[in-house]
Amino acid sequence: MAAARRKTPYRILLPLANPRTARDLVRIGAGVANGRPTEITVLGIVEVPEAVSLSEGATQARTSRRLLQRVLDVGDEEGVELRTMVRIGRHAADGIIEAVGEEGSDLVIFGWGGPPTALQNARADAEATELALAGGLGRPRPVFSPTIDDVVRESPCDIAVVKQRGLDHVESILVPVRGGPHAELAMRISRDLAKRFKAKMVVLHVVPKGVGDRAIEREQAAVDAFVREHAGTRRASGIIREASSVRQAIIKEAASHQLVVMGASAQPTNASPD
Repeated sequence: MAAARRKTPYRILLPLANPRTARDLVRIGAGVANGRPTEITVLGIVEVPEAVSLSEGATQARTSRRLLQRVLDVGDEEGVELRTMVRIGRHAADGIIEAVGEEGSDLVIFGWGGPPTALQNARADAEATELALAGGLGRPRPVFSPTIDDVVRESPCDIAVVKQRGLDHVESILVPVRGGPHAELAMRISRDLAKRFKAKMVVLHVVPKGVGDRAIEREQAAVDAFVREHAGTRRASGIIREASSVRQAIIKEAASHQLVVMGASAQPTNASPD
């Protein structure tokens, strides 16, 4: 028997670190909606340091609300139901996780500015050392950002991390994969975005340096089969790159693409939003 199609709208949460990027992130959310009944909530987070009263965030929250109101017309342009929300708290990740629970979100889409800079890594190392000296557990260097990493670690729902370089001319979407439900989620989202922007998809799998030609051939065959099964378009291909650092390989390859999509599935097997 065929699975019943969901009757409730697919709910997408878009947390914003920078309200100026809201319009592009809403367009990405609308692309993922792909014509399905969808509710998109744009979430502004105002972080207030521990030493300061939470009431001090009220002025910044009012400013954030005004900025977010400007993106409501994008929802009309894209044909999706859109609303805004601002939360004040000590930690952005906690506010996002709470909003997911309150909204019943199916998917969180993060915009990502790229890997941490050398200065950000140095700060993370210094904080980890300070915590270790105080007898606590040092915090590892961020993979995406401390906020995104914390939300991914909790996995309150499916999560997509999208790195973009503007949406005016999206010709190619890079999808780094390692297999499993995370890869399937990234492919599903990329497939919808490829349809929205009339772009091609390039699926990247990174293997260790020196694995040998035979191993690379096997990996290429596996990636090609994965693309055929999940891409849903002829404008998709798989590539293998040898590298000692997966992160650096992705960064290098990303320079040739306008969007990079990575997924973190909340469940071992992830159903389509249909």
